Amino acid sequence: MTEQSAIVTINEEGVIQSIDKSGCALFGYELAELIGHDVTKLIPSPYREQHDSYLRNYKRTGKQKIIGKVLCVGRYT
Repeated sequence: MTEQSAIVTINEEGVIQSIDKSGCALFGYELAELIGHDVTKLIPSPYREQHDSYLRNYKRTGKQKIIGKVLCVGRYT
């Protein structure tokens, strides 16, 4: 299995601010298709459905549970 990685940065609302070239290739999008869009476009279920609550919790409490962490998401075959 070959591992691929991407760097994606979002703002506090979950909107993609930047993504590297390998991220675009990994997810199969052009840069313009991602910048300014919600990061949930890239997140598989069940994490997609939970993402907004992670952001709300961070804004409310200032405690990072998932924000600022390195995450491994994707499909394993």
